[in-house]
Amino acid sequence: MEQPVILLAWALAAAIPVFIGFYWPLYWIFPYKTSLLFRPTVIAVALALALLRSGLSISRAEVKLAQNLTLLSLIWLGTAFFASNVPRALEGWLKLIALCLAALLLCRALRNPTAAKAFGWSLMASSLAISIFMLYTYVRFAGWTLPTYEASRQMKTVAFNNNIQLNGIAFTALMCYVTGMCAWRKSRWSWVIGAIVLTVCSFFTGSRTPWAVFAVSALALGLVNGIRSRNLLCRYSALTVTAGALIAIALYLPTVPFKKMSELTEGRWDLWYVAVHKFVERPLVGNGFESVNDDLYARLPGYYRMPRKREETFPGGYHNEYLGTLAEEGLIGFIPLVTLYWFLIRCCWQLAFRRWATWRNGQWALLGGFFLLFRAGDELPGLFGYANGLGDFQAYIFLALVVSRFSIEEDCAKHMVGQIQPEGGLPSSNVLNLRLRRAARQLSS
Repeated sequence: MEQPVILLAWALAAAIPVFIGFYWPLYWIFPYKTSLLFRPTVIAVALALALLRSGLSISRAEVKLAQNLTLLSLIWLGTAFFASNVPRALEGWLKLIALCLAALLLCRALRNPTAAKAFGWSLMASSLAISIFMLYTYVRFAGWTLPTYEASRQMKTVAFNNNIQLNGIAFTALMCYVTGMCAWRKSRWSWVIGAIVLTVCSFFTGSRTPWAVFAVSALALGLVNGIRSRNLLCRYSALTVTAGALIAIALYLPTVPFKKMSELTEGRWDLWYVAVHKFVERPLVGNGFESVNDDLYARLPGYYRMPRKREETFPGGYHNEYLGTLAEEGLIGFIPLVTLYWFLIRCCWQLAFRRWATWRNGQWALLGGFFLLFRAGDELPGLFGYANGLGDFQAYIFLALVVSRFSIEEDCAKHMVGQIQPEGGLPSSNVLNLRLRRAARQLSS
């Protein structure tokens, strides 16, 4: 690749993470314009990057991603015509198409090792920049007080009234860091940045959810590695902890009163209650995109009172991607979403536990997959594509990055086959040829 093209690839790959890094400060000042500008910017940059790799053949991984996104899009288009408000549902479907297009373009663009490296480095820098903005927000609204839970909660309320959504900002920083670690070689500075990001998200946002989801994801990753360990003590210890936790949750939850659950979840239990009831009313095709705003406040049981303004303006008001999908897209729309999540987790699992010639950061991919999986049970947005904002694009960017690693491995395998087995010739190494065939089977599985 020529030097000007390399510089262009670096600049374009860094553009999206840089925009993510400055998104929330800009959103604070120009909320509508920033949100409106972000979508076309991501798609335009991804298209430009993809054009730099236009000479490459379509990989198996890209085909599988396209199949999953096409299934999701077609089925949700069908459910949109049965929505309570068809024009609104079709508008939401078009937003989903924008997300799918960005994922497909970025998946191809990140097959460029230069672009992938610049992309990862820029995401790490963006996570640090976002953390600095959160610290600035805390000092601006809470002064130089100690970040106790009570002080940070009061600060969070004041910040929300000033159009600063610290919960979403914390998730942005954590997702930037995890995604960046998937594409950037680990170093001392990467761990320093991670410590700063996790500390700020834990103590200076007034929310327990971001660090709790990250901690549960890290615990799940540790347990999975323990269960797969060759050490019998580690394996049985991990199995015991996993089984014990699942049994404890199954026995404890039914005994907690509704009001107590509402308090423990800060009102989310009330929202999930509404989502379940709306799903029961229309179980097959749901009520359509953004139907949550039709009658959410009227349906809330009210055990944990929330400001009306917050629930009417919050995108994805059910605070649960799975229940939100069931309520708005029905069982028919829920199936392709589960399929997409299964595809992502399966890819992350393979990256984490198989040997690859071009990559060594598979554990971070699985951590990111778990992070999205558990976040979907407590927060929005995500792969659901509800708000079509920064959080949704981050989820699809992560999906594209994961799939691109398979494409890079496939490109490497083809290059090695071309070197050791010229056209019309015999294999120069039967062992190496066998390994390449095995790698091809892994990529196609």
